[in-house]
Amino acid sequence: MKDQATVVISIRSFLTDRPMSDSELLTLLIDFIKRPYSGFEISWGPEDIFRMDQPEMDRIAFLLDRYAYNTLHCGSYGDFAFGRDQKLMEKFYKSVDFFGSRGLIQSVSIHANDIGDFDIPSRLSPGIECLLEVMGNFNNSHNTFKEIEAIIKMDKGWGITLDTAHVYEMSLIGEPDLQYYLNFFSEKIRHIHLSSHTNPYKAYQEFAKFETQHALLSLCPEFKSYIEQFLPQLRRYPITLEGIVPDKLIFRDAFYKDLSLLEPILS
Repeated sequence: MKDQATVVISIRSFLTDRPMSDSELLTLLIDFIKRPYSGFEISWGPEDIFRMDQPEMDRIAFLLDRYAYNTLHCGSYGDFAFGRDQKLMEKFYKSVDFFGSRGLIQSVSIHANDIGDFDIPSRLSPGIECLLEVMGNFNNSHNTFKEIEAIIKMDKGWGITLDTAHVYEMSLIGEPDLQYYLNFFSEKIRHIHLSSHTNPYKAYQEFAKFETQHALLSLCPEFKSYIEQFLPQLRRYPITLEGIVPDKLIFRDAFYKDLSLLEPILS
């Protein structure tokens, strides 16, 4: 864990009018974001991993090389594909090793309900932390505190990505809250996903049908006030801003407010 806070931008939080590759999104955001940040989080589902070719990996590597901390965020459909799908895992390990061996990614987060092989950490390049992401109540497995604890107790090398939206959502149905997780897993938490569990975008006519479980904090005042009390503890870990930005021009100010919330802990 670092003395200075690490703030990471989730590139897939920025929705675009047309499908864009990771390298295109990175290029767009490097030009768009004019505030301090430490690096990027790239999100891969199985289809993204199968689609990844060497020229695209080379482009991504060139863009990531200037940043101090980058991470991968992997998930499927709650079908344990990460471990059970042999072809997927062959491509996954090859792609992760390409970036990891060059020091371009520092961690990989996998949705807990997508983990089909608990030995994944031992198969990654040295220096890459392998993390399971605590999930919300829309999942049917590996989303409760006891299930997460059981995986960690296997001692297979897993760390934890603590998702504030998912943990809060689970606390509403009787699961432990954020403070409990921070206390109990203080030495296993390695990364934070920061967003609100509510959906404020429906208040905007053009986004009335928009669905998300990750919103910008600045659009959710009550949740923002709740989270602010935890920032001194969260700053111990790399933090990914995961609030969705459905239109980068309309929500530019809201995004910058989220980034500004973390600026005091960057110094």
